[in-house]
Amino acid sequence: MISKLSKYLAYTIGVLGLILYLIFIAGMISADGLFNWSMVLFWILFIAAIVLMLVFLVKEFFSPGTIKGTIAGIVGLALIIGIAYGISDSDAVGTQYAAGTAKQVGTGLWTLYLLFIVSLLVIGYTEVKKLLR
Repeated sequence: MISKLSKYLAYTIGVLGLILYLIFIAGMISADGLFNWSMVLFWILFIAAIVLMLVFLVKEFFSPGTIKGTIAGIVGLALIIGIAYGISDSDAVGTQYAAGTAKQVGTGLWTLYLLFIVSLLVIGYTEVKKLLR
């Protein structure tokens, strides 16, 4: 057990070291020579999120019983985000933000609202179904 833990710890440290090296090579040093730690943190979290998603997707592909639910969830989320993008507006009147930024913020807000409404509908459906049994 300890040898597995140390092996995983060594791999984790190696991957983090590689990520920091690649970020350093990519030019994450600002013009005044200071290291931009917010960009480093962003890239570490971004890469970690991508790796975790890929790990779980690969795991789901090898268990055929749950693949339908996974695909349905991904398609449903993409559909909700698409609807939110369609109904959000890009009017940035009186603000310092560009129209594209306003559209992205609007999409995020509408996605939140739609997911909240869908969750309330699902909760209501399951409660009514439970009462009718």
